[in-house]
Amino acid sequence: MDTHGPYTLRRSDLISKWGFGDGDMFDDLLWDTYESVPESPDPTLCFEHEVLWRCVDRYLISTLERPVTLQRFCTAHNPARLFDEEYDAFEADLMSGPDVTVTAEQVLAVAAEVKAEWATQ
Repeated sequence: MDTHGPYTLRRSDLISKWGFGDGDMFDDLLWDTYESVPESPDPTLCFEHEVLWRCVDRYLISTLERPVTLQRFCTAHNPARLFDEEYDAFEADLMSGPDVTVTAEQVLAVAAEVKAEWATQ
């Protein structure tokens, strides 16, 4: 029986250092799926955070009412955030819409893309 997911990508996590499970939202799924997680060609990126960042960009950012730029933070915490200035400009709009739910299958599809991309670099 699959014990992973679904996962909720919350809009409010876009402005939190500790958002998306402190950046670890998909770690258990990825560690249970891959015997060893792929190594990044860029030492500032880790596989788990890259998968999270791409899922947030693909599935959550597209639902926002206004265009925003998802920032990539190199940190042990949440890597997928908006800058404070961008958030302050339309706080009510940002938080008024629904959160997004993704399945383990969607996350693993993104993980497979990252793994394949990194294998060619």
